[in-house]
Amino acid sequence: MNKRSTLRSTVFKVPQHRFSKHSEVFADVFLLPLDGDKKSGKGTDEEHLIVLESYKALDFKALVKLLYPLRMISASYSLTKEECVGVFNLSTSRVNFAQTRDYAISSLSKMSLTSIEKVTLARDHKAAKWLKEGLNEVLTNINALTPDELKSQLGLETAFQLMWIQNQTPNNPPPI
Repeated sequence: MNKRSTLRSTVFKVPQHRFSKHSEVFADVFLLPLDGDKKSGKGTDEEHLIVLESYKALDFKALVKLLYPLRMISASYSLTKEECVGVFNLSTSRVNFAQTRDYAISSLSKMSLTSIEKVTLARDHKAAKWLKEGLNEVLTNINALTPDELKSQLGLETAFQLMWIQNQTPNNPPPI
């Protein structure tokens, strides 16, 4: 993988085939001709880059690591928690990598996620199981966080609702 960095962006030069195989969005983008030239499409050279706005280069690097593992060097590979979150961010976005989403969910489920991480990931990527687990964990340990921490990490409305639930049954909050 060749990578060129500038002050504002990082350019990755990787083969197209796994992107086309795992994402209909990328497959379609690669097929679109530019300026009537059927041989030149998006992502084919440095003049026709595919730009992914609002994504971190480290997240994309983790996705590339997953799509193009270096099995010749190592019999297995693994992604860090941060890399799995990055893959999850990209795989559930508009580029739609369904298999990598499943991998990220499976891998992250085996890692220790904080209750706040579960809620945040669940909200961002529509993972209902994590939302329920995370909110129940926060509710069970609500005194571990100050009201300001609840507000900044979960938002005012969620913090208010959790505190209201806790105040309804202070000795044994019901599960959500």
